[in-house]
Amino acid sequence: MARLRNGTWQADCTIQGKRYREQGFPTKAEAEAWEAVTRANVLAGRAPPPGPSVVGRQEAAPRTYAPQGVTLGDLRAICLGDPEIWKGRKNEKDATRLSEAACKRFGAHTPAETIGAAAVTRWRLDMIAEGKSNQTINNYLNALSRMLRAGEDAGMLTKRPKVQRMSAPKAREWYVAPEAVAALLERMRARDPELADLVLLLVEQGCRASEALGLEWQHVEGRRLRFYDTKNGDDRFAPQTPAVASMLTRRRPKDALPHHRVFPYEYAAYNKRFRPWRDALGVPRGTSLHLLRHTCATALVSAGVDLGAVGVWLGHHDVRTTKRYAKYTDTAMAGVAARIGEVFAGPGPSPEGEKVTVTEVTGGDGKAA
Repeated sequence: MARLRNGTWQADCTIQGKRYREQGFPTKAEAEAWEAVTRANVLAGRAPPPGPSVVGRQEAAPRTYAPQGVTLGDLRAICLGDPEIWKGRKNEKDATRLSEAACKRFGAHTPAETIGAAAVTRWRLDMIAEGKSNQTINNYLNALSRMLRAGEDAGMLTKRPKVQRMSAPKAREWYVAPEAVAALLERMRARDPELADLVLLLVEQGCRASEALGLEWQHVEGRRLRFYDTKNGDDRFAPQTPAVASMLTRRRPKDALPHHRVFPYEYAAYNKRFRPWRDALGVPRGTSLHLLRHTCATALVSAGVDLGAVGVWLGHHDVRTTKRYAKYTDTAMAGVAARIGEVFAGPGPSPEGEKVTVTEVTGGDGKAA
């Protein structure tokens, strides 16, 4: 961290447990640039750049500490070593694989400054020719863009190319009718009781599969659940539904330790076991266990539960996300259409000469809605 010391700026950073310091930078920007280049060099196995030569206070000559040909591999090492970017994050494993593919395409030792928009476009077109989906192509491009942006933010790159993404079609979200869920659980309990327990938890608690599979017995706190492995990073507490409470009581082994997981296997194993049941429901291939979260949201909204309450139950920060997840059924919409007809039919024409009251509808800010 750059700081002012005795009239000049000092660069001070710790990388892989070792501290690096240099004094005598005339500006804070130069000190921070030295720190950024030092980090890139050390992570790439190179020596840090030399510091300024100080004759007297504020007499250091201005100097640009830009890495000579910082490579794409250097930027990848920075992103994978920085907890603010990829290190220790949920996407670290995917980022490692995607960024490795980008380095393989452009060359890990290629100066990042030389990667232009034309080269990125050629990579995108090649991936289209290979038959990759738009979302998969965007995943690779996002990894490349993040590495280049890290270099630009650290002052290692003076510019970065524009990365043109693919337009991703809006995915269709499927859900299962409540009566079909009941029939599914009844059949599933006879053939795969553990999967039935997981499906019950997902469809009634509305949690994400990652939240359910990260659930440990220490997170079953009385009659509530604490989901800690959430998408937005915040712990979320939710009361157990009666059926879920009964299921957890039945599942809990007598010798269970607090850190033991409620469901011991990984996501891929459960999702594979769910596929035959998904196919029996007539849901398209590619639909995952996340289908059950959509089912919960849709059932709650269709039952008339307030959107704000549904959002809290699902762990959404923005009600607009709840609106996207919760799809009203055709039956519910037909009911709305019938009710609208009744409302505007009214009691009949008003007596002649009677005044009709018109009320202005306003939003919360007093403006007409």
